[in-house]
Amino acid sequence: MPLLSIKKRFIDDVISGKKKQTIRTGQRYKEGDVLKMWYGPYKAHGRVKIGEAIAISVDRIIFWEDGDAILRGRILNEFEKAALARGDGFKNTKEMIDYFTKEVNKELQLIKWDEIKKVE
Repeated sequence: MPLLSIKKRFIDDVISGKKKQTIRTGQRYKEGDVLKMWYGPYKAHGRVKIGEAIAISVDRIIFWEDGDAILRGRILNEFEKAALARGDGFKNTKEMIDYFTKEVNKELQLIKWDEIKKVE
């Protein structure tokens, strides 16, 4: 069960169900994984559980320096990039691209989940 740390700015959207996806570095997530969501320090002490969700899809995504985004081997059009940005909790495409400036030209993972189950 991989841990999925949620940044403070996204917590309300994740809890409300408005945000049901995240983009992460690495290749550690797989479809069907139980995602243990939390926020706070990386150390166990002080961590706050949000809940758990099942990864319903995990896809490869790449952001290029020119602002293009490639998902599942296809360049996204402007409408698709805007929908991706909103789904990931950003106001618009520019905000999302700016957020991932350190991750351009790298293979990332787009992880989607359906609903979060509260756990104690």
